[in-house]
Amino acid sequence: MIYYSSPYRRDKNIGKYYNDFMALLGDNDWAVFTDGDACFLSPEYGNVIEQYIQTHSDYGCLTCLTNRVGQLTQVYRGKLSKNFDVRLHARISSQIFDGPIVVKDLPRTSPMSGMLMAVNKSAWDQVKFRNGTMGIDNYFHFDLIDAGYKVGVMQSVYIFHWYRGFSPNDKSHLN
Repeated sequence: MIYYSSPYRRDKNIGKYYNDFMALLGDNDWAVFTDGDACFLSPEYGNVIEQYIQTHSDYGCLTCLTNRVGQLTQVYRGKLSKNFDVRLHARISSQIFDGPIVVKDLPRTSPMSGMLMAVNKSAWDQVKFRNGTMGIDNYFHFDLIDAGYKVGVMQSVYIFHWYRGFSPNDKSHLN
């Protein structure tokens, strides 16, 4: 089974949220976590993510392409978008949506940004999230790689991510 969640904790310990949520799942389950400022633009996103999970079940974590995030290997065509017109991003999502079920591996040297993380429960059983907020997605990536799991980007899943659209350098919400 695949479970979806948009994590939130008042004390900002998102790592604890992730671990508490994962502990609820069965052995063969997956959790898909999305940031509160991210949204799917295709009504069939769940079917495509399910196809990725079925064909790439050996991965510890899968993420996707987006318009804005700190890790450029996850940004569509490698360039941050300053365009916040959701219609444009819906067109991009639609263009890549029917693409092949291909995953691009993220090496340890390119730590993922966790605006979307599809997490394999059996990998999580071996590698837990660290407590806290800042960098926990990066540490989870490092820890998965160090434990022998792969982390990859689903090449035909795209989400719109606000990612500090009003103030790109403001990280005060993370402290």
